[in-house]
Amino acid sequence: MSDVDAARAKLGLNATQFKELRAFLDGKTFGKKIVCDHSHARTEEWAGRMGVDMEALVDALKSWGGACDCKIVENVTPDKFGW
Repeated sequence: MSDVDAARAKLGLNATQFKELRAFLDGKTFGKKIVCDHSHARTEEWAGRMGVDMEALVDALKSWGGACDCKIVENVTPDKFGW
């Protein structure tokens, strides 16, 4: 398994889901600027809506520097997964 395949497996999302998560976190979904409260509240909200294991997702995102919702947008970029 390549590094990219391992990263994708750990993330547990496909490219479309990852793009939707990032759009949700940076406010593009609603067309407004979202202020980060330095938690994973928005990630957890999105995961709950999508039926994604939020605990596993947050743990994976933290491992790539996603310490909170705004850091996910800043540090967990598509190139880490070959997208």
